[in-house]
Amino acid sequence: MKILGAEFMDWYDNYWPGPEWCIEEEEIKTHDINGRWLLVPHEKYDVGLFGFLYWQGADGNDPTEGTGLSIESCIKKWQHERDFDFQVVKVPRNKVASE
Repeated sequence: MKILGAEFMDWYDNYWPGPEWCIEEEEIKTHDINGRWLLVPHEKYDVGLFGFLYWQGADGNDPTEGTGLSIESCIKKWQHERDFDFQVVKVPRNKVASE
């Protein structure tokens, strides 16, 4: 399954399951060492390459019992439940009318 970079960034910034979770086993890096996004909003990415979420909660009550959650399954659930969609427009700078 492929999604726009903008869609992944929105999920990550606004719908992350909570501070007890972390990404591991990712093949696509999402941020640089300074925390800036590496994804391009209008490009599509294979969600399966973003890896898995693993429980890091201090209470030790891992709801997945150590198996983790695929980011793909989390995003599919979010896509099904949300009440909006994404439209990304890429306009070359030399084509934008200036005021």
